Amino acid sequence: MVAFRRSILTFIITFCIAMLVFSVIGYALMEKYLPDEKDDGKKEKETILETLDEALNPDSTPTEQIKKQVDAETFTLLLVGNDYQSDIKHSYADSILLVHFSCETGQVVYLPIPGNLRVKKNMKDTDLASIYNDTNPSGTRNTDKLVDEIETKLNIEIDHYLCTSLAANSLARVVDKVGSVSGSSGIEYKVPYDMEKSDEVKGFIDLEKGTQMLSGKEATSMLRYIGGTSDEDYAERRDLNSRFMATLIETIFRKFGDAEIMTMYDEFVGGGSVKSDITNINDETVLSHLDTVTQYEKFTEVFLDYPGEIKTFTDESTKKNRKYFEVDNESLATLLDDYGFKKKVQE
Repeated sequence: MVAFRRSILTFIITFCIAMLVFSVIGYALMEKYLPDEKDDGKKEKETILETLDEALNPDSTPTEQIKKQVDAETFTLLLVGNDYQSDIKHSYADSILLVHFSCETGQVVYLPIPGNLRVKKNMKDTDLASIYNDTNPSGTRNTDKLVDEIETKLNIEIDHYLCTSLAANSLARVVDKVGSVSGSSGIEYKVPYDMEKSDEVKGFIDLEKGTQMLSGKEATSMLRYIGGTSDEDYAERRDLNSRFMATLIETIFRKFGDAEIMTMYDEFVGGGSVKSDITNINDETVLSHLDTVTQYEKFTEVFLDYPGEIKTFTDESTKKNRKYFEVDNESLATLLDDYGFKKKVQE
């Protein structure tokens, strides 16, 4: 009986030792041949992080691998509209608009720049529009200086610019030409509010709110209209100008072919008796971008607000207060990056 108990005890002890030994061996084999779930998770996270890093850092992604939404060339255009101001007896660039055709994102971006944007001139505060009013020794407007100032303030490159005067009826001629080519009396536009006013220089305006056909004269009167002198009134006018120009651009590029677009360009810069249009655009420039603008229907229109607010500043020399638009530079830089404006090359 005693011998039997010893046999049972020996068997149990041997069995436990064997189980312990085989467990260690089995664990080692599992470590070697079975996949490690923790490592897999870690590797998966690393792969995700690497993908995010490539997306957030475009410098690490070859440009050739970025697929364009529109198969054409990206470019940025600056439009400047000035008008005669009877109260100050000279022209003033009261409409400054950036139009950015981004083929990479498939967006055409409209960014109106406040004419009263605060800038420095001869170490003193002035507004952006006043720079355009300065003339060169030849007597022409200081367009190059205005373009340089905008490029510097926004840290972007402007490919082309077109500056024109409402007083010379350049815009009115184009609107009427659009009407004659399309068989209508002008351009269809949704007037945002009732407008009624008489001015000895700018004439009479009487437009009702709503969608209607505008002749060149009516469109010019609408763009000249100022309902009031508050900050909101001027912001409202900037928005009206940019949206009307977007409608005009869309109408021309959607409805007309290459030949008609060239006709519109000729009408805009050379159709009047007064040569008031200043541009670095020529026939070759227009032809080089026809492939972009004639695909307008593929672009999504985006209307942006220039970030910042109007503030009152005191002129140290005259002690007089004046209101300027003060830009929010950080928000502006983010905005321009988000919408793919090309950064200015630092010389």
